[in-house]
Amino acid sequence: MVKKELALASIGVVAAGVLLAGCSAKAPAAGDNADTQSESSSNSSSSSNNSGENVSNEMRFPTASEDTGVYADGTYSVTGNYGEHAASTMEVSLTLGDGTINDVTVTPTNTSAISQRYSKAFVKQIEDVIVGKELKDLKLDTVAGASWTTEAFNTALVNIRGDASAAAVAQ
Repeated sequence: MVKKELALASIGVVAAGVLLAGCSAKAPAAGDNADTQSESSSNSSSSSNNSGENVSNEMRFPTASEDTGVYADGTYSVTGNYGEHAASTMEVSLTLGDGTINDVTVTPTNTSAISQRYSKAFVKQIEDVIVGKELKDLKLDTVAGASWTTEAFNTALVNIRGDASAAAVAQ
């Protein structure tokens, strides 16, 4: 009888642990796992959805030209895809003068509600974060909790640095 009670108690503890493991405060709502954003300050490119699957931030941007560190003035644009299955699109346009960012426009296109929320918050803050900063070596930490959007933006910066470098060499 004691063995039976001990076995039942063990099963109860394991069942409670399994139930509580799914109660994470940062778990996305059902249906919102596409392009899930991490709220940490790291630039992690993967996270888990509520079914225990790992989802990753797949990036599809053009291959960047070499960054010489010398940039021609002008406006540079790049468009790429990011997020789970590269389902989100981001167009970034930067205006440079003397290697400094004078203007920025970010136009994201997302299909999931959570991705739309994060990208809107990112767009709202990005101008205050980068205008007036030098393009050279600029790499952002997570902006507005939108880690995947920030990671995609950083990839766009790599492309823009290459394009602005190529333009400077051509002059």
